[in-house]
Amino acid sequence: MNPEEYNTMEQTTAPGGCDGRGDGCSAVNYQYANISIPISVRPKTRTGDITIECCEEPVIECCNGECENSLDLVVTQKICIKIPIKYQIESCVGEERINCE
Repeated sequence: MNPEEYNTMEQTTAPGGCDGRGDGCSAVNYQYANISIPISVRPKTRTGDITIECCEEPVIECCNGECENSLDLVVTQKICIKIPIKYQIESCVGEERINCE
C-alpha cells in the first residue's frame, strides 16, 4: 500500500444509513509510527607483522663529488611494504522506541 493510501479513511455505510435502522457503518483508519533503535559502533583494528621486500633491481646514479677527488652515488630501490590490517567493529545496541506522528 503506498503512503497516499495510508492517509485515507475507508468508510462503508450499510443501506439505511447510520441512524440505527440499518446494519451500521464501519471505518478503517491508519496511523503512521516511527520506530527507532540507537546503535553505537566503534572501530577495532589490529595490525600484523609488517614486512618489506625488494622489488626489481636497484638503480645507481653516479655524480661528481663535491669534495675534491670524490664520487657521489645515489642508490634507489623500489620496495614493497606489506602491512596486514584486520578491521572489525564493536557495537552496542540500545533500547528500541516507537512514537506516533
